[in-house]
Amino acid sequence: MNATLVLASLLTLSTRQDAPKPLTFETAGTTVAKALESISKSAGVNWKAAPQTAPDIVVLRFENAALGEVKEKLARAVSGKWETQTDGTELLVADENQRRDEQRADESAYIESLKKGLQSMAKALEPPKKPEKRVVDGEEVEEESYEASAGHKLLARLVSAIRLSDISSLKPGERTVFSTNPTAMQRAIRPQGLDQAIAEYVKFHNDVYGNTGGVETGPVDEGGMTDADRKQAMDLMKQLGYEEPKQPGKIQTAVAKVLLVVERSDSSRGDSVQVGYRLFDPSGKCLATQQMSLGGWDYMEAVPASSSVQDTKEPPAKPVDPDLNVPFKPSDEVVELIKSMNPMGGGEPKDVSDALRAKLARPDEYEPLSYIAGQQILAIATAKKANLAACVPDEIAETGMTPMGEGTLAAIKEGLERETKWEAATGWIVVRPDAPAKSRAHRLDRVALAQFLAKCAGRDVPTLDMIADYAAKNEPLVESPAAMPGVFFVCPGAFRIVMTYQASWDMLRLYGLLSPGTRQSLKQGQPVSIGAMGGPVSAQVRKMVYGTGADFTTSPTDPNRPRGLFVGMGMGMRGDGQIEDFRHEPTEFMPNGLPGNATLTVRSAQSSYVAPTDTKGFFAKFLNGLGPEDLGMLWSFSDMPNGAEFASMFPKATKFKVGSREELTFSINLVQGVRQIHYLQEDTMPKDAAEVTKDQLPKDFLERAQMMADLMKKGFGQFMRGVPGGAVPPR
Repeated sequence: MNATLVLASLLTLSTRQDAPKPLTFETAGTTVAKALESISKSAGVNWKAAPQTAPDIVVLRFENAALGEVKEKLARAVSGKWETQTDGTELLVADENQRRDEQRADESAYIESLKKGLQSMAKALEPPKKPEKRVVDGEEVEEESYEASAGHKLLARLVSAIRLSDISSLKPGERTVFSTNPTAMQRAIRPQGLDQAIAEYVKFHNDVYGNTGGVETGPVDEGGMTDADRKQAMDLMKQLGYEEPKQPGKIQTAVAKVLLVVERSDSSRGDSVQVGYRLFDPSGKCLATQQMSLGGWDYMEAVPASSSVQDTKEPPAKPVDPDLNVPFKPSDEVVELIKSMNPMGGGEPKDVSDALRAKLARPDEYEPLSYIAGQQILAIATAKKANLAACVPDEIAETGMTPMGEGTLAAIKEGLERETKWEAATGWIVVRPDAPAKSRAHRLDRVALAQFLAKCAGRDVPTLDMIADYAAKNEPLVESPAAMPGVFFVCPGAFRIVMTYQASWDMLRLYGLLSPGTRQSLKQGQPVSIGAMGGPVSAQVRKMVYGTGADFTTSPTDPNRPRGLFVGMGMGMRGDGQIEDFRHEPTEFMPNGLPGNATLTVRSAQSSYVAPTDTKGFFAKFLNGLGPEDLGMLWSFSDMPNGAEFASMFPKATKFKVGSREELTFSINLVQGVRQIHYLQEDTMPKDAAEVTKDQLPKDFLERAQMMADLMKKGFGQFMRGVPGGAVPPR
């Protein structure tokens, strides 16, 4: 045989023998680093992840997939690229160009949303349009004309004088204040036509409030509450931390100064921007204030119409993929998890098994997204008989919770597409975060959470030091949907605290930044100089007093703590919640930065709480820290008129263990007469706490609980809904 032919045959045989085998691999969720380690072992390759791509979370399904295609699709999913190292290792690194483009895309989307809000706001300055006719459900109707109120026009006039960059340059949690007479921390503003806009607003305001003297009520309202009941209810509201707002009155002095406040939300889950004005008289008293989200102006958009009458019927439904028109079949573990967390899911609520709890306690080893959303994505790829490379954001942990049992894969995919982008190619599905840069920036630190849960092991409630130490370095748990199942089942006390806003995360973070010695000094009643602590502590205080949502009190006494699991959700104010004068605007009373003599102090008070022992599942976790007002509200649910179905969702709560609660009122003392108030608490349940019945509860505790229950029966819930919430309602 020709030697050349023999050599060619041998080379061909060698190539065929050395050709990489197709890859079969599947995971419902893990890090890129762990996925590549597993693939390397099973496929005989040497793939690794660089530090920038290693923590990304992926859901993968490969069935006889070519290694070259796997590399290509995986790199696409995580915004990466492959580099061959000198030792032969294939390293998946970040594609910096692509990631920069993604960052710009996120920023562009944010700027476009701001533009839309500003364009909608500008319509307030346009003359009202004539009514137009259109067809609704086959009938011709005439649209009502809309004209913005004087308040809206004033706000729009002020906003028209600032640039888009003045808003887009704000980082989350930051605010900028514009002023007609600026301090060192404010920026000048004087839009054309401002004086006329102010005059029109003052006339409008006085027409509305000039003759008001409060809302008069009869001796008994529809809820069955008498005047005496209402007085008792308001007294209770004050004890719960609610500050009754003063009724607006007639503006009788000149408007000497106008502020425009622009602030961006301090949240990893949204980019809300608030704009608002504040009018001051010569003495510094606040005459009027109004604040709105830029998105809140969408209602001013005109309904599309044309000379030809249009029908407003909904567009036809999208065709359903027949491959996905099948129910999702969750694993036994997923069913266990959902039923344990869902109090309205039917059947007897149960706790999770010890085996599942042990896995939830290790988010660093068992990926939180793999329980529900990861399995749903895998099920979709399997139904399509497609290979899958999905890089998933933490937000799908929340999206993936529903639908479950009755939801089709098509409906589930539609829900997941709110947070992800799906790309289909022949035999492949690639899934990427809808906002990749933002997703990476706010990825939950699985290792830090596992360490926190390990410290909480065996405890229903974490110590204040435990949760503060975690808060010092991590984003709020309430903004981390991937963290919720682990926190809920491993440390339910932490879940209750963060979900009901009983604690300010900013204050938890500040407390976590303090040294153990400083914490002890504060609890012993010693004031601590903020400036002397410097560094991260001073930076955190500046964020709290100059940042978004900052609230202050000018009362010489501490406001009542917002007590309770339920009530505190709506009344967790950090100050007195009203802007009475310039002392509620930090750029006015602290125009040169934090005062050198600013201090932090704390006042401690002791109280009790109860943990019902005759409840199970969800409620046993969520209701393990009830104050007296909470317990009273819980009792009242079963006695609500025509509320049997609603009441059936809640436990009776007739047996309890009683714990001790240390309530800490923190005061950031800034200038004379101005402080910022925050609340934290330390709950302790004795290991040998005895089970008691309702009649065996502490006398004062029982009386407060019964008073709340009685008021709820008389219509306190309706009373609460009717309580005004601000000095000057938007008009």
